[in-house]
Amino acid sequence: MSLARRPAFHFIVIGVLLFLFERQQRPPATLSLSVARVEQLRADLVRQTGTSASPDQEAALVAHELDQEILYREALARALDRSDPSIRYRLVEKMRFLSEGGEERRDDETLYRQALALGLDRDDAIVRRALIEKMRLIARHALPQSAPSTAALQDYLERHADQYRQPPRVRFSQVFLSSAQRGAGAAHDAEVLLDRLQSATPPALEGLSDAMPVALGHSFMSARDIEKLLGPEFTRQVMALDPGSWTGPIVSPFGVHLVRIDERDPGQLPSLAAVRQQVEQAFRVEQGEHSYAEFIRQLRVTYRVEHTMAVPRVSSRGNG
Repeated sequence: MSLARRPAFHFIVIGVLLFLFERQQRPPATLSLSVARVEQLRADLVRQTGTSASPDQEAALVAHELDQEILYREALARALDRSDPSIRYRLVEKMRFLSEGGEERRDDETLYRQALALGLDRDDAIVRRALIEKMRLIARHALPQSAPSTAALQDYLERHADQYRQPPRVRFSQVFLSSAQRGAGAAHDAEVLLDRLQSATPPALEGLSDAMPVALGHSFMSARDIEKLLGPEFTRQVMALDPGSWTGPIVSPFGVHLVRIDERDPGQLPSLAAVRQQVEQAFRVEQGEHSYAEFIRQLRVTYRVEHTMAVPRVSSRGNG
């Protein structure tokens, strides 16, 4: 059965439409930021980055803060704080701390109701942060999501190819001459051996190398693989070589090497089948962000933003 023909889908769509309709019928609520709060946002940015906010950065800070307030108010309107055990526990503990004697012996339900009556939930930063995060989760799932099609996942993979592309790799042969065994003569021995390897009748490789402290093998290796064994400078030089010719000497922490690139793999974008699970997970995160952006956009139009100081104006109908 297709998604559009499922009864549950119809109920979700109707619910979203009714919610948006009801929000549009309300008179716009007012949002404003105090001078002190905007100054605090500026100070926080300076402390985090060491620089003052540019006009664009300041506008983004204000917009983000207004969105936080919108999410908080929406969470309160949905009474999300009334069904959260962690919020309930925090308010009970705050009430215990503020009580003087008798209240400490009262049950949690009584303390919770007293905390609500005193408005202890309305000025608590931890409660506020928890409610905002709950609304973010709700917003990311506000739009119905069906299982992504293969075509949609393939499109996502191609749009984010750099995140999934396999790194370039090389397969190379080498002759190793140990500094520990040959001392300063290792470089000279390498020059002599390089002439033989580049001649018309090169010798067989068996028996030419000294024993290496690390095992390389003859399989494809990425720059990261090589660097772990032989260091960044050796890796940089090897990865820049053209295939087919002996080159050297190239120095590693263990001695000198003569190297021939036998084959180069420029790095391939894996098939969707090979990375489908990772791609689908990332795709759903992206869809959640789109859902959040649309959700917050719909909420913004129900608020009127008022500024009581000279800060960049932020439209209540802004994007994303």
